[in-house]
Amino acid sequence: MPTQFKNIFAANDLIVHYRLRKDGVYEARFHRQGIDIEVSSKDLTKLKQKFIDKLNNKDEKPDK
Repeated sequence: MPTQFKNIFAANDLIVHYRLRKDGVYEARFHRQGIDIEVSSKDLTKLKQKFIDKLNNKDEKPDK
């Protein structure tokens, strides 16, 4: 598989790119369509779950 297609996953009809940093942490960022989400995790499955949770709760205001 070409490297340009390796580091993506789909969540709620969105294509999300992620990367693996040298220290072993996965990062996923999505800044399109008025959605700004950034998550990171040491485990790829946890990263995907964190991203989906933030995507589902994007309309809620964070407590300050």
